[in-house]
Amino acid sequence: MPWCPNSKSETIGKWVFLIGCTDDQEASMIESFLTSENILVLRKYGGASEYLKITCGMTKLGVDLYVKENELEIAKEILGEVGARNIADSNRDENSIKSSQGTAWNKGKKRLFLISIISLIFILGSVIVSIFSTITDIVS
Repeated sequence: MPWCPNSKSETIGKWVFLIGCTDDQEASMIESFLTSENILVLRKYGGASEYLKITCGMTKLGVDLYVKENELEIAKEILGEVGARNIADSNRDENSIKSSQGTAWNKGKKRLFLISIISLIFILGSVIVSIFSTITDIVS
């Protein structure tokens, strides 16, 4: 078995997909359930989520949680007990993982688009009001 030079322990198994979370807060809660049972968890962020996590401190574009292959069944049982949704089937492939990341990315893009439109409306409204008040000051 390969050994981890930092922790001096065996590295057994590869990382496998467990569950896709909608945001970082949900991922943190699920991760805390798993780490309380001594199950290692790896987070993978899709799209620009890693950048948003670093710059904004959070992301709403989706987080995928992975566990070691030999701990997958135990992790599924724990998540089943706490009522987590979207628990991975053991036959989930890479294409379906990418499509779930794409769905979260699309939701994030829609949200950003709506926020941009609303902000633009407020900015244009304030510009129109200031132009109107300037014109009325000049006329009077």
